[in-house]
Amino acid sequence: MSQWIFLADTSIPVSAQPENNGSVTLTVLYDNYAYDEDLKTGWGFACLVKGLGETLLFDTGGNGAILLSNMTKLGVNPADIDVIVLSHYHRDHTGGLGALLAENRNVTVFVPISFPERFKRRVRARGAKVVSVGTPCEICEGAQTTAQLGARIREQALCISTSNGLFVLTGCAHPGIVRVVESARELSSLGVCGIMGGFHMKELSEKKVMEVVEELRAMGITVAAPCHCSGDLARQMMRQSFGSDYANVGVGATVQLVAGTRM
Repeated sequence: MSQWIFLADTSIPVSAQPENNGSVTLTVLYDNYAYDEDLKTGWGFACLVKGLGETLLFDTGGNGAILLSNMTKLGVNPADIDVIVLSHYHRDHTGGLGALLAENRNVTVFVPISFPERFKRRVRARGAKVVSVGTPCEICEGAQTTAQLGARIREQALCISTSNGLFVLTGCAHPGIVRVVESARELSSLGVCGIMGGFHMKELSEKKVMEVVEELRAMGITVAAPCHCSGDLARQMMRQSFGSDYANVGVGATVQLVAGTRM
């Protein structure tokens, strides 16, 4: 069985893979919540995923200059990114893409199938490859997307395989974080163990936030790392509910997923 091993700000177990010795690191490159005071904040979200077969960027924030500035300060080279996964068609998640492609066009961009064709054409015109996602899609070994979810606002989430289940990255979770987790649970017999990103709970009442937290706990979520549009109330209530398994994240924060064995 697996145990917690704290090598970064917070850690959860993952299945060991030969190319990375079992370690996957998530670094928040763009967020409206501050973590590292030397970095710039902005409304939106972007998270770098390193340690899989390929280096992934999940969302690109809302401003290319801020994204690239934060990447430079964190020592992240745009040329090292292999894949970009966009959660949904809102500028605070796609706005940094143009600036990034100007630095590295040799990437594959995965977008929900509902993205406008004009957007996809612009990306291809910059030299990148575009993959439209309607159903669950493998990105690389150890990472896959959910299906395109929602009705009014279509969105996908990124799921990272761990020995305890899937760790799910969300952009805004417009379809509802519970719905996102339900969809992700269908992709693994182990279910979902952790969630990170925007949960779109900033306008919910205290009663509704508690209902959502209780549903997530009942679904087996053991690690919660809310940021972006989750809202201060949701962050506070999740911190109280998850205790030491709550990860305080914002721009510059890292979450490391590490393989281990419980004694």
